[in-house]
Order: sequence, then structure tokens, then C-alpha cells
Amino acid sequence: MSLTHYLVIPVFCLVAVKTQANVNKTTSIQQIRQEIELFVQAKVDEVLTNYDEVQINISYLDKRLKMKACDQPIQISKRYGHINQGRMTVEVSCQKPVNWRLRVPVNIKVFKDIFITNDLLKRGQTIGQQDIMLSRQDITHDARGYFESDHELIGKVVYRTMRQGTIIKPSMIREATLIKRGSTVDIISSGNGIMVKSSGIAMKDGIKGEIITIKNKKSKRTIDGRVTAAGTVQVNL
Repeated sequence: MSLTHYLVIPVFCLVAVKTQANVNKTTSIQQIRQEIELFVQAKVDEVLTNYDEVQINISYLDKRLKMKACDQPIQISKRYGHINQGRMTVEVSCQKPVNWRLRVPVNIKVFKDIFITNDLLKRGQTIGQQDIMLSRQDITHDARGYFESDHELIGKVVYRTMRQGTIIKPSMIREATLIKRGSTVDIISSGNGIMVKSSGIAMKDGIKGEIITIKNKKSKRTIDGRVTAAGTVQVNL
């Protein structure tokens, strides 16, 4: 009579082999870099909602690093720095099955198409279309000190001399003077459906929107009015 022999492999051995295989898995440096880029990009979008390009430069990560694979998604948090500083340090960590963490420096540059000078602009010069041009510039450290529309610049007066290629900032220009002191102005008085036009003398220079004092030529009374256009002042009755 022949006997049949069965080979029995304990289940715990198979589990041990599977567990060991998981332990030997690693998180690639490429995956870590991708996760950092996604994290930083999200931080940029939180701070800046209007830009044209962002460059994220992650500090060198040694390819020889062998970080154990995570059971859950890798955790990333900001440790130091800020987007507007152009740099930050992020912490990449894993809790299970092996607790590990890395701190990685990141440099950030944010770019936008904004207006710069097309030539040397001197103090007191009135800005025309030919004097400015759009150029993609790094706005990382100055998220608001620039102009995106030529309508905000044309007709303005240069307050501070600017070299060719200078990013035009609000502090470098001012409104054009629409009314000169001593000049004759039209006084438009309106209210309750009535409008009266008279003539007066400006007692000071005025830019658009500014309230200045005018002397009515006929009555000799002084009144305050808002500059609305060149040689015109609006007064409420």
C-alpha cells in the first residue's frame, strides 16, 4: 500500500515573508520631490491668486537616501520661511511603519507680466504709451508694488527718475496736475436737479479728485470744489 505525503507550510511563515517585503519597500526621492512641489504650489496659491509663472527649486536630495515606504500618505508641513520671502523649509514625515522625517529647504520665485520703463524717464515727465512696456518680472518679494494695466500709467507724471527697465511702482509716479494755481476754472455747481456754471480762480494746484479752494470771479466768495477734469471743478449745492 502506497502512502501519500503532504507538505505543510505554516501560515505564519507566509505572513512573515509578506511583512518583510513591505519593510524593504522604500519611498523614492522622486516621489518626495513631487509631494513637496504640490505642497509649495498650494502655498503659493494661498498667498497669490494672480500670477503667470512659478519656479520651485528644491534643495538637493541625495539619491542614496532610503526612506521606508509609508502605510499612509506622506505628511508635509511648513517649518520656516514664507512665499513672499522666496524661501521656506518644509518637513516631510512618515509615521508608520517606520517613523522618519526630513527637513528640506525650498526656493520659490513667482513671475508676472507687469509694466517697466521702456526708456529713461525723468522727474516731471508725463508718461506716454511709448514710455512703458510689459515684461515678465519676479514679484516674489513685492506682491502689489507694480502695475498691470497701461491705463493706470498713461498720463501720470514721473515723481522719481527711472532708468530703462525699471519696474514702475506706485511711489515713483503721481497724478498729473489738472489745475494750476491762479488759472481760470469752470465751476459746475449741481444739486436737486439744478446745475449752474460759473467761472472762478484756482487758489492752489489740483490733481484729479482733489478738493481745492476757488474764488468765484463774480461774487468774490471762496468755495471748495473737487477737481474732475482739466480746468473744471465740481461743487455741490
